[in-house]
Amino acid sequence: MYDRRTISGHGRCRYQAGLTLIEVLVAFTILAGVMASVLTLLSQNTQFMVIAEDRLMANILADNLMVEELLDDRRLDIGSKAEPRRFAGREFFYSRTALEVNAGVYQVRYEIRRGEAGQTLARVVALREQGP
Repeated sequence: MYDRRTISGHGRCRYQAGLTLIEVLVAFTILAGVMASVLTLLSQNTQFMVIAEDRLMANILADNLMVEELLDDRRLDIGSKAEPRRFAGREFFYSRTALEVNAGVYQVRYEIRRGEAGQTLARVVALREQGP
């Protein structure tokens, strides 16, 4: 705060208290920096929540696909396949791989991605027995 003496019309000194223009500009600059930091944190938090929600939906989709696979009584298809799948209002891309690990025992793996070449969001692996 800046105090300044002025002479009143009656020859007496009085003090005026107030903020100078420079002090106000510095205060606004500091406030703008704080607000920019808060907005950046909110933006990053929103992005994190979207990614976390995508991973959660991908895990649920992977679990659902594996349950359908394990409950299917038909002969197991050996090899790989990849297909798009819409789930919870989102487009996912899943790949399924089945291979024989022992006589009559097969490993089935599902990987869920956001796009064909995107990052793997979820992966689930199970063993399935197949009769002769």
